[in-house]
Amino acid sequence: MSAALKRLSALGLVTMTPEAKDARAKIVRLTEAGRAALSETSVLELSRVKTALARLSAADRRAAVNGLELLADAAQAAHKGDK
Repeated sequence: MSAALKRLSALGLVTMTPEAKDARAKIVRLTEAGRAALSETSVLELSRVKTALARLSAADRRAAVNGLELLADAAQAAHKGDK
């Protein structure tokens, strides 16, 4: 993972600062450029979701939302099972 983080840092997408209490640990934060890159590539970026939903009929929008709610519930249940 450290090699990937070093590449992201070299690209200016993240910053890494040493953790004060543990010299082995780093605090990783997205830069503005990192946030922009993430939103440009995410199909879940808000304006893309709004555009996609606007193309659906009212019935299809309800079906999509219901499907997403089922998916979110299943993900939460799976996450609870991992603990």
